[in-house]
Amino acid sequence: MGAGQVKLIDPKQGDDARLAYKADAILDAQFASKTAVSELQGGHRAQRVELLAGGVVAKRYDMADEKKRRLFWHEVAVLTRLADCPHVAHLLHADAGRGVLYLEYVGENAGATPKRFKDVKRIMKEIEERWGVLYARRDRQMLTVGRHKNGIKVGLRNVTVDSHGRTRLIDFGGPNWKLAPLPSRADVLLATT
Repeated sequence: MGAGQVKLIDPKQGDDARLAYKADAILDAQFASKTAVSELQGGHRAQRVELLAGGVVAKRYDMADEKKRRLFWHEVAVLTRLADCPHVAHLLHADAGRGVLYLEYVGENAGATPKRFKDVKRIMKEIEERWGVLYARRDRQMLTVGRHKNGIKVGLRNVTVDSHGRTRLIDFGGPNWKLAPLPSRADVLLATT
């Protein structure tokens, strides 16, 4: 491979997350007992996305459906990789028995301003370089284009603004998110000597 090229792991990479997953009945019960406050937009891959009491988002998958189950584990794998990334909604708990991901709530959908577009581009570059998580359709850069009564409307998809005004990314369950292999500790040591 040439400089700057990244070999992508097979899209079924959620298998690693499933093997590393440890069930926790106490946490399952604690999160499952939270009351739904409202249903959130989205969820075309998940069955339903709800805002729960305490600022928690519940993203529910149909685990009987093989494709949905793979997406569930794929999102767990990506969010586990991004556990210390300040630009995403963090995974609080995964309840594989019920097919629910519990995530922190990170605000309302962001408006499509020039600043937000710049933020998203910067964040996606940082996520790729630092955490090895790539958005395979870089040409789209999480943009959505649709018809509007006054012409064409350009918006940002899966981008929110938190209570501190920071741009945050959500929804890492789709197949466009890829995990690149991270360098081993030995590779990092060799590169720095």
